[in-house]
Amino acid sequence: MLQIGIFSVLILLIVLYYVFRPKPTPEILLMETFDNNSREWLIEESFKYKRTHENNTYLFECNHHDWCYWDYVSVSLPSSYTVEVSATWKEGNLSDTYGFLLIKNDDNFGNFALTGAGSACYQEYDMKNWGSFK
Repeated sequence: MLQIGIFSVLILLIVLYYVFRPKPTPEILLMETFDNNSREWLIEESFKYKRTHENNTYLFECNHHDWCYWDYVSVSLPSSYTVEVSATWKEGNLSDTYGFLLIKNDDNFGNFALTGAGSACYQEYDMKNWGSFK
């Protein structure tokens, strides 16, 4: 009887451990606050576009509708990761898109796109083929 009681207590302790154990915190591989330009994002202003840091944000402005501009930073990601991004539409044509790409190489990347009107989508590019919007 004592063995059953000890066994029951051990099972209870194991269950309680799994219910109340601390949840793992994901490792942050890139945290960009844009409080300075330590990652050397391009800073420039020309007739076509403007890139600058303002109030802890990376501001990227274009003054030509339907033109494509981009910037990049290199990060080594593990096989499994989560991306969290905040973006604010400032002004312009609400149907224009902006967003970011996660690029593995020239033939494989994912495109996260947003519009000023608030719609969003994700699309993968794999070996010269665009996947369907998600």
